[in-house]
Amino acid sequence: MLRIEPNPTKGYELVSEMTEGAIPGKYLDPIDQGIRFALKCGVAGHEITDIKVILCDGSYHEADSDEAAFESAGFIAMKEAMRQSGVVLLEPVVALEVSVPQEWVGSVIADLQSRRADVTGLECQANKQQLVRAIVRLAEIVGHVDELRSRTDERATYSTALLSYRQVEDPAGDDRIGVTANKPRKPKPKRGAEAVEPPWPEVDC
Repeated sequence: MLRIEPNPTKGYELVSEMTEGAIPGKYLDPIDQGIRFALKCGVAGHEITDIKVILCDGSYHEADSDEAAFESAGFIAMKEAMRQSGVVLLEPVVALEVSVPQEWVGSVIADLQSRRADVTGLECQANKQQLVRAIVRLAEIVGHVDELRSRTDERATYSTALLSYRQVEDPAGDDRIGVTANKPRKPKPKRGAEAVEPPWPEVDC
């Protein structure tokens, strides 16, 4: 018997709360291997990370118990725990900065907004460049850098930094908190937009 808890940023951790002698120590490694295999299989093909697994109780039989049986038991118990816990997928969210000439600001912002980015700032830089700051889900900007450079005649520069993880949006509206999956969802097809109307105002640098 086991239970699972979120273990943010700490990876996988196995803890035993079983009474002494409930299961011989030699079987803990096979249990651990079974759990690790279940986590590798994960949910919907996504490996599970940042999770604490607590062994609560167990038993063994002198004649019939062996390492293979406990490895299988660890795998089955972990899969069942994930099923019952309502594990959800989280995806990375990044802080994005785009340095772009003034004449391309409107087009760049419109494109980011079409990708559901939250534009958080617009800052004047040297040489009439503008620094656009935004927060966006990583899956929304896969391949964005090439499109950005094409859109701005290679005159824009681009940087991102991991900010946090958020739950992958569920059409059913389920907002349960879950443990972290290590893959973002597949990006949607690229979307573009021309400069917004009315155009963004000039900023006096």
